[in-house]
Amino acid sequence: MNTERQFNEEEQQQSEDPQILEKMIKPDLSKMYFWDINDSPKRIEISFPIPENFDDNLLSFNLSKHHNSISVEMPSSPPIIKGELIDVVKSMDVSKVNGRFLITLQKQNQGLWESVIVGPHSDSKDIDPQSAFILGTEVTNSQNDQKKTFEYLHTSAFLGYIPAMCVLGRFMMTHTEFFKDGALLFSLAIEYYDSPEAMVEMGDVLASMPSMSHSALTLYERALEKGHTNAHTSLGRFYSPLSSTKGSKNAKKAIYHFQEAGDNPIALHELALMYFNGVGVRKDLRKANELQLKAKEKNPHIKPLFKRKTPFSTKFLYFLLIILICIGLGYLLNIKIEKIRK
Repeated sequence: MNTERQFNEEEQQQSEDPQILEKMIKPDLSKMYFWDINDSPKRIEISFPIPENFDDNLLSFNLSKHHNSISVEMPSSPPIIKGELIDVVKSMDVSKVNGRFLITLQKQNQGLWESVIVGPHSDSKDIDPQSAFILGTEVTNSQNDQKKTFEYLHTSAFLGYIPAMCVLGRFMMTHTEFFKDGALLFSLAIEYYDSPEAMVEMGDVLASMPSMSHSALTLYERALEKGHTNAHTSLGRFYSPLSSTKGSKNAKKAIYHFQEAGDNPIALHELALMYFNGVGVRKDLRKANELQLKAKEKNPHIKPLFKRKTPFSTKFLYFLLIILICIGLGYLLNIKIEKIRK
């Protein structure tokens, strides 16, 4: 069965499964689950947006008995903030400022916190999606720690936290045994949450598969229609003759999308490569270095520029062409010599 048709049909059915959806963040409330912090030695502030026409009475804000855990939640939804704090606090105050809920925690011990939530709530053992994602993407060394971080990431993704769905979905789809689960996560993120980020992420995975390039292009274009500028970078790589993606190669289209991507460091680097190799544009080393330096200012780990290697098949054709030219010139020269002799 065609891989594209298989995951399009099967994952569409599963993404509509009520048993899966009822445990996940509701799409109209998803922005509440992206909270920000403002840290200082004496206090830390946590804020998240209030959706339009939201009933404030649905939310409950609580500290645990020993003031070492926090919970912000509402009925029939995953907790917005929930888990064990990095340290005990004296008190918690809640207010509304500029369309956001603001939670102020007064610290018992002065000092900056490296994080807010360090594990599940001390009483209920629950954790919110954003904290689970942060813990699930930590770099760990031991096998036990790696297993724990994966569990956190899995929890966050299947609660409907978009960044976790993208990270885990990408990982799963690049491993044959987990391909179906990864496609399901992306399908949920795209169809249920209408996430342009997920469209680009899934497109990037599919663009590496020769038979799926059309589906990748469709996802990039959908993301672009929603104003997601990162789609320009992926579309540029899709069309670039210098990239490893399996898309339709068109240097002019690649340059257009890289330019439209603005200051995205990957797009700047890819555009620099085009100028460095003279692909789609006149070769311009000065321009290439200028773009590369700009990319490195935004991402010091950007890859160095490289000269495109001529494929063996192309080299062979060049070699064959040279031989034919030499044979032709030799033949003409021989005719001329014969005429002179006569």
